[in-house]
Amino acid sequence: MIDFNARIVSGASIGNVVLNENISLYINEMHSRFSVKIKTHFLPDGSERKSYIVDNTLTVVTDKDGIILSLGCNSYYNGSYNEIISPEWK
Repeated sequence: MIDFNARIVSGASIGNVVLNENISLYINEMHSRFSVKIKTHFLPDGSERKSYIVDNTLTVVTDKDGIILSLGCNSYYNGSYNEIISPEWK
């Protein structure tokens, strides 16, 4: 379940969304629980990427096959990272 309070795991997950998984595991939940903006991008080599911006908080980037390549979040995210960055320090 996508959770904006979940701990950030470096190189693995943000919001319980996991790198290298397929977006199909999350897409129904994204659209049923959140506002989602989808953008398509093309890299200089012609390869396609899609970015899913979830509630203006979490960004999930996939390749053309839906494999999650990148995750990012912003100051609206409430999860902590290695007990270094935490919402109560905002």
